[in-house]
Amino acid sequence: MIKTCQVYFIVLTILVQITCGLSGQRPSAAPPPEQPPAKSMLQLKMQVDNLLASGDPVMIRRSIEDVLALVDRLVKSGQQDEAFKYLSAALTYDSWALDYQLLFAEMLLTRGQSDLARQRAELVLLYAEKDKQVNRARKLLRQDPLPPFPKITSIPDDRITLVLVPVGEVDVCVLSELQRTLQARLTIPVLLQDARVLVPPPKRDPVTRYLSQLREHLQEEMKKDERLITFFQENGISRDDLEQDAGVVKACRQIAFASGDTEVLTKFDTSLEQLRQAGRQWDIGALLDSLELAVGPFEQPDTYFLGVANLDAFAGQSNFIFGTARTNGHHAVVTYRRFTAEFNDDSPNRKRLVDRLLKQSFSSIGFMLGVPRCSAPTRARAYPHSLPEHDAKSVNLCDACQLGFERALGVRLQGNEGPRRTPP
Repeated sequence: MIKTCQVYFIVLTILVQITCGLSGQRPSAAPPPEQPPAKSMLQLKMQVDNLLASGDPVMIRRSIEDVLALVDRLVKSGQQDEAFKYLSAALTYDSWALDYQLLFAEMLLTRGQSDLARQRAELVLLYAEKDKQVNRARKLLRQDPLPPFPKITSIPDDRITLVLVPVGEVDVCVLSELQRTLQARLTIPVLLQDARVLVPPPKRDPVTRYLSQLREHLQEEMKKDERLITFFQENGISRDDLEQDAGVVKACRQIAFASGDTEVLTKFDTSLEQLRQAGRQWDIGALLDSLELAVGPFEQPDTYFLGVANLDAFAGQSNFIFGTARTNGHHAVVTYRRFTAEFNDDSPNRKRLVDRLLKQSFSSIGFMLGVPRCSAPTRARAYPHSLPEHDAKSVNLCDACQLGFERALGVRLQGNEGPRRTPP
């Protein structure tokens, strides 16, 4: 994530310049729109043809979105043969674009190339991290779609049980593999049940927070110099507009444009887009409270609830957090948003995703069981300061953690080698 203050001071500097020199100066035209107008089909095709003709794999991969955009427009216009040609070329340079692998498989199937179509579908089924892609692959392979999460019911109280509970929109393909792995490793019943946990509103939104800072500054400058009010009025920006985020963006873009420095306007637009991509964050304590409230009617003395969310979370002043738990309690929450390929702009790999989630689950379950934090840096429950540190750990418990789990659960855990996973 970029630092908000960097963009803030860029706009602040321009704002001061404009405030001091507004007398009689007006921009010759409105600033350009945030998104440039879309290219025509012919323009895009010519651009892609030139790109592919270059044969430069680095340049083609860097601009692969243009090739895929052309594929989408050709499909939409019914030009299937042309789309097939460009899609085949695109997958040569970006074979991990799973949505397009599925599209290619569907095209192959219509052409009677069922074996090749099956190969593409099986690739997606093995590596996809999203239910939508998994179900689309299963359909091509003539398999039933993934079943929905069963609703939570009464839980047996005759033995220790772990219940996995989705918190918000969570992928069945991920949780079902986590359930099977945890049950095999812990040798206790591990249920997967939906308690309809109410997800609280996010507590952090980098765009909203940034625009709020700019709004306060604009309002303060308007009090100091009425010429700024006149400037906004002449450009169709009212005080009511500035109460809305879109109005603040319009005002700042107009200020940057009026400065005559197009680089500043570009930096503002780029930085704002980066903030949008950074995404919102949820207070993990609030998620934990929501989980506890939702499963309250189903609690048993020997039942532990592990909420699983596909949300980016934080705690206190931290930038992010992977999970938390009630120490010596019965409730914990883990989040896997930062484990996904989408978040990290990486190639999809469901096994890697589930392994990351398994390690965090062991950590949070251990706290519920009262097992102290692990100090062995290469074992599952060691505290990671980053995703690379998390990946450097194995999925295995250290001897001390394993002994602690066995004492708390009253069972003998499976060995440190986890079971081999197969697609759902």
